[in-house]
Amino acid sequence: MNDNDRLFQQLAAEEPPYEHEDTASSSTRPRPAVSKGGAWQQYLGGSMLLTALILTIAASVLFLQGNDDAEPTPNATDDTVVFLQPTQEATTVPTDSPTQVVQETAFAPSNLLPTAAVDEAAVALLTPIPIDTGNGAIVARDNKPFTVLTGGVERGFSKHIIQTGDTLEDLIKQYDLTDYCTIVWSNERRKISPLKVGSEIIIPPVDGVFYKIRESMTLAELAQVTGVDVYTIIDSAYNPALEGANPDNLLVEGMQIMVPGGNGGNCNVWSGKPTASGGGEGDSQAPSSYSLWGCSTPITTMGIPSLTPVSSYTFWQGFSSYHTGVDLSANTGTPVYASGSGTVIFSGWNNYGYGNVVVIAHGGTFTLYAHLSDYVTSCGQSVSQGQTIGYIGSTGNSTGPHLHFEIWNSNADPVNPCYSISC
Repeated sequence: MNDNDRLFQQLAAEEPPYEHEDTASSSTRPRPAVSKGGAWQQYLGGSMLLTALILTIAASVLFLQGNDDAEPTPNATDDTVVFLQPTQEATTVPTDSPTQVVQETAFAPSNLLPTAAVDEAAVALLTPIPIDTGNGAIVARDNKPFTVLTGGVERGFSKHIIQTGDTLEDLIKQYDLTDYCTIVWSNERRKISPLKVGSEIIIPPVDGVFYKIRESMTLAELAQVTGVDVYTIIDSAYNPALEGANPDNLLVEGMQIMVPGGNGGNCNVWSGKPTASGGGEGDSQAPSSYSLWGCSTPITTMGIPSLTPVSSYTFWQGFSSYHTGVDLSANTGTPVYASGSGTVIFSGWNNYGYGNVVVIAHGGTFTLYAHLSDYVTSCGQSVSQGQTIGYIGSTGNSTGPHLHFEIWNSNADPVNPCYSISC
C-alpha cells in the first residue's frame, strides 16, 4: 500500500458516517494515480486540509475561553474598581487585571453645568483667601461672597439693582460712601456709564477700589498700582484671608481684592444718556434732535465716524469693559478732529471725570472727545469730518495729556473705536 492509499484511509476513518445518498464518502477509493506528480499534489492538498481543520478547532476553543474571561460579573465586589462616565453606565475593571483600560467618553452638552454670572463670580473671589505658606507663595481662590463682617465693621459688600432715577450721587449717600469713583472702579463701565436700569452692580463697603486682577501680580505690585501701602490691603478687615500674607505673595488673574482708599485710575462716566426725539427727514427711524447735559439741539448734519481724531499720537490704552474707549497720547495743544460729520450735542465741562469734552451726534451713533485743554465748538454746531473741534489736554480725571475717545451706538452702549478708526 503506497502513501496515497494510507492518507485516504485515514481521512475516511475520521469522517463521521452519513445517512443520505446525496454525497459520497471520502473513504471511496480514488482512481489510481496517473503519475508521480499527481500523487504528490493529492498528498499536499490533503495535508493542507487537515492542517486547516486543526487550526479551526483551536481558534474556536480560544474564542470561547476569551468570551468567558471578558464577561464582567453583574455586581462589583470589593476588588473591583468602578468608573462612571458622563454619558454611559458604569464600567467595571477588575483590580487584579494586568492592564486597566478606562474607556474615554466625550461630555455631552446636556451634561455641562452652568457657570456663575460674571458679577457673582467676581464677588465670590473676595473671601476667604487661604495663603500658600509653602514655596509656592500664591494666594489661592476659595471665597465666600458677601460675608457679613463684625467687630466694628457695619457692612460688607452689597448688590444693588439699578432703579429708574438712580444716580451715582444718590448711591454713594445710600451706602455711606463719599466718592462715586468707588462704584465706577468696582464694576464694568458699561453698567455705570450711564447707569442701566435693571443692571446688578457691586457696592464696596468703603471708598477705594474692588480691584480685578487682569494679569498676575504680587501684593506689592497691586499696592503700587493703586497708590496705597501694601499692608493697607493685607490688614484690611475686608480681606481677612490675607492675614499673614507678605508683599511678595502672588495674586492670580481673575481675582478681585478690596483696596481701601485705592485709586482705580480712569473714572470717566456719562451721568446720563442722550435723549432723542422725532424722526429725521426721509428717515422715520433717525432722531431729529438730542438732549444731553443741558444741551438740546436739532440734528442738522449726519455722517459716519471713521477718521482717527488725532493725526500723530501714541496708542496708550485700549477698549475694555472697564475702559469704554481708547486713549491716544499726544502733546498738549495737538489738534483734535471730528471723526465724522455731525451735530455737536454737548461742548463744555463734565463733572464726571471727562473734563472739557465734546460730544457729536452722527445720526445713530455718537463720538466723545475728552480731557481737552480747550474746545472750539458749541451746542448745536454742525461740523464736518476732519474739522478741528478742540486740543489735546489733561483736564478732568487724567494723568497726562491725551485724548480719551469713545464711540456709542444708538442705545448709548460703548463699542470699540478700533472697529471704526485706525488705532
